[in-house]
This record gives sequence, structure tokens and C-alpha cells, in this order.
Amino acid sequence: MGDLKTEFLSESKTKDLCISDSQAQALRNFGKLLAGDRAYQRIDENGPDEVDEDENQSPSIIDVWKEPSDTAWKVRVRDSVGAIRLEDIQLIVQPKIALSHFSFIASMALTGGNLKRLDKNLVNLSAGESYFDALANAYLELLDEVLRYELRVEYVSFEDQLTFARGKIFPVLTASNFLKGVARFDCRFEEFSVDNPVNRILKAAAISIAKSRVCNNRDLQRKGSQLAFRFNGVGDLRPTDLYVKEGRISDRLKFALRIAKEILGGNLREIKVGNMQVSSFLQYTPGIIEQGIRQVLAAGLNSWVTVVKERNYAVKGTVSFNPDLVFIEKGISISTPNPSENVGRHIATGDVKYRVESKWSKSTLNQAVTFAESMDVQQGIVVSFRGVDDAPLPSQKLKGGITIHSSTWVDDECSLPSEAAKNLCISVAGNLGRPELAISTNLVTF
Repeated sequence: MGDLKTEFLSESKTKDLCISDSQAQALRNFGKLLAGDRAYQRIDENGPDEVDEDENQSPSIIDVWKEPSDTAWKVRVRDSVGAIRLEDIQLIVQPKIALSHFSFIASMALTGGNLKRLDKNLVNLSAGESYFDALANAYLELLDEVLRYELRVEYVSFEDQLTFARGKIFPVLTASNFLKGVARFDCRFEEFSVDNPVNRILKAAAISIAKSRVCNNRDLQRKGSQLAFRFNGVGDLRPTDLYVKEGRISDRLKFALRIAKEILGGNLREIKVGNMQVSSFLQYTPGIIEQGIRQVLAAGLNSWVTVVKERNYAVKGTVSFNPDLVFIEKGISISTPNPSENVGRHIATGDVKYRVESKWSKSTLNQAVTFAESMDVQQGIVVSFRGVDDAPLPSQKLKGGITIHSSTWVDDECSLPSEAAKNLCISVAGNLGRPELAISTNLVTF
């Protein structure tokens, strides 16, 4: 096999690639596998979020085709960033917005909006660098910091035959042992152990980085192997570990665990498609952009409003509505037994569009109005992206009293993403009628 060839693609844009027919078929089949994977697209048990009518849907995350007159294959990776490797070629898929801005939003999502833990390795992702390499670097530095203290120790349940009674005794099995002449108690007991779900997840993520074929940085792979070696007494990852609740853990460990789950949770793949080995790390972008924008607004407006994602039903158990953003104004109730009890009031809904909105579309307005009606509010906000020279869209006051506003993230690679975040919060606060309360100290100090 010759030297590895690297090709750079922009998310959701077509590029001509000189690849073999077998590589093209493997890419196409791999894209279909991803399209059918609920875990990859973060689809929960209640079904996916609403999809705009004007968005072209495809049965594959990766479109691969060739016109009769073409000499090269046309490849388009939809709504995903990361890297894909097939034999001697690696495709690095970069976001449709400026890398620094995407990385800032992704880091806000991964850290849960905690600006003190906002990782500079992700925020300062530079052109030509793989998102997976940046994510792996951020994780390994955080893991090294975690391991400077000690491995997490927690109570773990064991079942064993002991020469003395301990914990819960199984009387039938114990009686059977004694009847057989074996003086042992069948017991279930708990003791402190480093072999627990949290440590197994952290170790598995480090091993995945060390063995990954999409990692371009040999130093990262070496560091992943070294850190995994420090998990003495920690076993292999179990299928149920990723679903175990975190419990009470430090912020440092919480963020390391969150990134580890991102690496392990269906995104890092080594599979065989036909006769070809495909290695990939792809991040489904609409989900992480939505979550990151929600965290930006929650951090910037937290002095007076709570920003959450909330589900509501038209009729209980039937049609559900899932606004990306629900704005709940903080207030004080005077009608409850406890006057100091905080009671929120829904004031607006929001919809995040990971695309440039140059004009109002019917489907965008329909969806925004539906969300506002479902929450019984009079205002809806569509959060999208625009270029630095693009004019913001005017608000639309519709029949029935509902007003739909537009707030945009200015995608300018020459500006700081933190400035774009502040300006978005100012725009949203203005659309909600409270411009003077925009921006908490959290976002200003970033």
C-alpha cells in the first residue's frame, strides 16, 4: 500500500474525487448504514425532530455518483464532519461554517455550556486539521489531568463463594454447598473497586484513539496508549456501561466522560463494507449545533431566562412538538403557598437552522408558528447563520398575533466566535423585548 492520500471536503458540498469504483461503492454503502443508524443521528425513542419540507432527503449520509461524461466520482457528505479512511485515501470533512466558530459551538455543547471548561484545543481548531484529532487531543489532555489525581473508586457489586458470611447470603445455594461438603457461603456484596463503568469508558476511549486508523497524529495515538496503560485493574468496556448514570462526580471527570462517550457512542467506527475496511469518525452536525446554540443562549441569558428543549403534545400520547429552544422567564409566584418559589413563564419558542437563511421560507415560518402555537406563546425565534455582509431578516407578524423573529450567528472567519455568541444573545434578548438584560457575566468573561 502506498502513501496515504488526504482529500478535504466541505460538509454538504460536492467534490470530484479520483477514487476507484470499489471505493465509491464502499462509500455509498457506508453512507446508507449511517443513514439507518438511530444512534448516529441522535434519534430518541420518540422519533426524530421535525424535518423541513424544503430540505432534500437522501437514503444515504454520503452521496456518491458519476455522470456518463465524468472521469471522477462526485462525493458529498451530508450534515457531518470528521474523517473517513478507505485503504490509501483519507477524506477529511470540514464544517460548512468557519472552523473556529463550529469548534466554539461544539465545545459549548460538549462542556454543557460551562465556560470555565471550554477547551482551547477545540475552540482553536485550525484549517487543515481533522475534527477527530482536535477532539482526541482535547480528551487526552483532560484525561491526563484526571489521572494526576487517582482512578475513580466506587462501590461495585460482586457475587462469590466465601468461607465467611458477607453481605446478602443466598440460602438455597449456600445450603447446597454445605450438603455437598463445601463450607462456603454464596454471597452478594459490595466493595470499593476501580473496575467501574466510569473508568472502563475512559480507558476504552483512550484505546480507541490509540488504535484508530483515522487519527493523523502518531503522538496522539502514542499518548492514548500510554494513558490507557495507567488504568491498572480496570477491565474492558461492557455493553451497559454507556447507559449508566454518572452519579456525583467532579466537573473535570464529568467533561472527560462526556467527550469519551462522544468518541465511543457510535461515531468512531471500524467496519468492513464488502471487501473493504472503512474507518471513520463522523459527527452529525445538526444535533451538536442545536445543543451548542442552546448552551450559548443559556449562558448568555441566564440572569433572567432559562433556555431548554421541551416536548409538548397536541393530544396526550399522539402528535408531539419538539422546539429546539423554549424560553422560560424566571419569576416569583404570589399564588403559591411559598411566595419565594420560582415559577417560570413560557415567553417564546425557537428553532435552530444550521444553514444560511437569506430569506424567509414558507416551511421555516410554518414550523416556527407551529412551535409557538404548541407552547401557547406569541413569539417564535429562528436562529440561523448569515455572512458578515448579509442583512438580517425582518420580523414577520402573522395573523393570530404570533410574531416570528430572526436572530443570526454571523459566520465570519476573521472574527472571534465569542463575539458572534455575544451578538446572538443580544439579538435574541432584543427580540424577546429585553435588550438591556442581554449577556450575563459568564459569556462576557470568556
